[in-house]
Amino acid sequence: MSGKQSEMEGRLDDMLSRIAVETQEIEELERQLTDGQILANESLQRDLEGIISGLQEYLRGLREQARLAQHQVVSLQAENQSLQLHLEHSARTHRQDLSVQQEEADALRERQVQLEAELTRTQDEKASLQLTVWRLQAQCEVSRTVMDRTRIQLDQITEALLEPQELHIGPEHTYRTEDMLSRSVEQLLRAIQLTRTRTNQDQSREHIHKLHYQITQDQDQITQDQDQIILNQYRRTKDQDQIPQLEVLGVDQPQDHDQDQDQDKHQNWRLQEELQRLRVRLQESESRNRVLQNNREQLQDVQQERDALLLQSVGHQRSLERLNRKLRQLSRDMRDQLTVDQLRTTSQQLRDLTHTLQEEVEEHTHIVEQLGAELHKAQRHKHRTRTRARTRTRTEGGAVDSGLGLQDPHPEGGQHGPPAGGGKWVDSGGGSDAETSSRETPETPAGGVPPHRDTGDRCVCEFAHKEAKRLEEEKKKVRLESKQLRHTLRQHRSVMQVCDEVECVEKTLLKRQAELRRADRLLLEAQSCTHTSREQEERWSGELQRESLRQQEDNLKVRHSFSSDTEEEQLSGLMNEHGVWRAEPVA
Repeated sequence: MSGKQSEMEGRLDDMLSRIAVETQEIEELERQLTDGQILANESLQRDLEGIISGLQEYLRGLREQARLAQHQVVSLQAENQSLQLHLEHSARTHRQDLSVQQEEADALRERQVQLEAELTRTQDEKASLQLTVWRLQAQCEVSRTVMDRTRIQLDQITEALLEPQELHIGPEHTYRTEDMLSRSVEQLLRAIQLTRTRTNQDQSREHIHKLHYQITQDQDQITQDQDQIILNQYRRTKDQDQIPQLEVLGVDQPQDHDQDQDQDKHQNWRLQEELQRLRVRLQESESRNRVLQNNREQLQDVQQERDALLLQSVGHQRSLERLNRKLRQLSRDMRDQLTVDQLRTTSQQLRDLTHTLQEEVEEHTHIVEQLGAELHKAQRHKHRTRTRARTRTRTEGGAVDSGLGLQDPHPEGGQHGPPAGGGKWVDSGGGSDAETSSRETPETPAGGVPPHRDTGDRCVCEFAHKEAKRLEEEKKKVRLESKQLRHTLRQHRSVMQVCDEVECVEKTLLKRQAELRRADRLLLEAQSCTHTSREQEERWSGELQRESLRQQEDNLKVRHSFSSDTEEEQLSGLMNEHGVWRAEPVA
């Protein structure tokens, strides 16, 4: 038994020594592992703390956003309820206003009926007054005719009385005139009296109408006074009836006076509390109404901005449609734009042609002026030759009569001397009267103008006149062509202006299209940003959930490792205590 026990103790000592060695090795390994794990755990802990802080901040932001959204939802619900209440109140007030307006409309209808009745009455009175006026006018006309007749009779009578030839007329005629005068005077007096009576009747009628109106007013006032008197009498009798009741109440009043005072005080206190509470509610409702009014104003501003934006968009669309229509119209007009260069070249050619035509016209006018000057010179020469021929014939006739002119008219071999004026024959190149001068002279002088010269001059004059007419016609044609060219140039200038306007419109359209594209691009960017923000939010929420799960797992692992470490430490402590306790007897 002792040997076995010793063996067992030896084995136990060996096992303990091995366990001690292994525990030391394990402690070294654990120390190494703990150092590495501590560093790794510290870095992971820092990362986790950063991630957790970021996630906590993000969660805090999300909670704040959720709280704000919930608050907004609550406020919007309250606003909706308040708006519904306001709508109900407005509908109620609208119904009341409608009822009031209906009552007013009924009253106005009744008033209209009354006014129509008064209008008919006034129209009847007006018709009656018009009849009276017409009757009075007729009476005035009758009185005027009577007055005119009497005036005529008086004039006749005065004329008859003033005529000196009628002084020797008999007494019968005087009696007749006196009778006529007396009758006319009587008729005049009757007419005057009739007019006076009629005016007095009219005045009396007006006075009677005024008295009737005043009497009706007095009667109305009397009826009102009687009603007031009856009402005062009724009140007086009622007060007299209440006097004994008040006396009876005055006898019983001292007994119940204290109770009534207590009840009145209690009621007053309760009423004051209710008034205070109602005032508080009124203030709260006023503040809510102010808030609602502000919210309503904000909503109205937003709606106005939205309406303004809608109107602007509608206006832009209309302007775009208008510009598109203008572009279509101008595109139809721009089909002729390709011929602008050709028209310019043709206009330049026409300008050159007009310039050349003007030069030719000026040359022709210069030629015509020269021909006119030559014609004037020829006419002067013709007149001069005619006068000379006449003087020569006269001198020759005188010489024949006197017997001194019998010499040969062609001395020296048919040669002709100078004319009888001592002058010489001058050829001006346009002398159309040479033939007449030669015919008037007795013989044709040697070296003078031939007989066909007059016909040549006439042909030249006719040719000059025809040329002048032709030039004038050409000038008119050139003027018409220049007018047509100017008209075409104006049209082309207007076309060019239209083209410039089209270019401006195209530029504005391009600008508007660029602005619309930029707005579309901005809208797409905003939509993409909102989409990306939603995706990021979803991703961050998923990552947050995953990180929270990882954190929970890490916490569980840390707790499990901490519990295992504590158990190992406890075991190692127990083993160390046991090893030390066993090592002391071995030593």
